[in-house]
Amino acid sequence: MENSLNMEKVNNYLNEKLKSKANIITCLYFEMKTKADVSLKDENLFLRYARDKFEENGYDVYFTNAKYKYNNEEKIVKSNEIIVAIKEE
Repeated sequence: MENSLNMEKVNNYLNEKLKSKANIITCLYFEMKTKADVSLKDENLFLRYARDKFEENGYDVYFTNAKYKYNNEEKIVKSNEIIVAIKEE
């Protein structure tokens, strides 16, 4: 199966998220489709690439419906969020 990801758009989108240097980064499904221009067949490839990029920058990564703890609160990655990346202070 051929990869049709536009890596320039994907990298621009993820780098913009990382530029914020926030302790918590949220990637929305809508943003993945519009800003990163990811097709349905490339969603899993995008998720693996994004996970690797966030982890390389010291973030713990959680996907839709996963439970995580932030600021001593238990949370769940919402259905419209595809990734929540957290960097502990």
